[in-house]
Amino acid sequence: MTYLPKIRWWLLALLIILAPFHAFLLTWLKSAAPNFGFLTAVSVWREIVILLIGLIVVVELISKKRLHLDILDWLIIIYTALSVMFLPSQWANKAQWLLGFRFDILPLVFLLIVRRVEWPNVKMLLKI
Repeated sequence: MTYLPKIRWWLLALLIILAPFHAFLLTWLKSAAPNFGFLTAVSVWREIVILLIGLIVVVELISKKRLHLDILDWLIIIYTALSVMFLPSQWANKAQWLLGFRFDILPLVFLLIVRRVEWPNVKMLLKI
């Protein structure tokens, strides 16, 4: 087993373990130190971890020879294409479109990418 699936799995475990405490810790840090600039970095840790998982998955997918798409993949691709084409015409402000794209489309694109790789089980990961 290479190290990329192991790193990907541990990043996902970190995300699952720490995500329930994100709002509590961020609220506590904002009340304890309201004027410090590090709060922005603390508030985007989840996006950084998700980006790292996505990059690892993309590297793994590039090493594969063929990629078989099923109906769910095609539905996500069609929905993303329609959103890119039609959503900018719905809003006057492009910042709104970018936020909508971030919350509506990026999780689906992440699902499209992440479901293409195999996820090792816990017993394999704990072997040293």
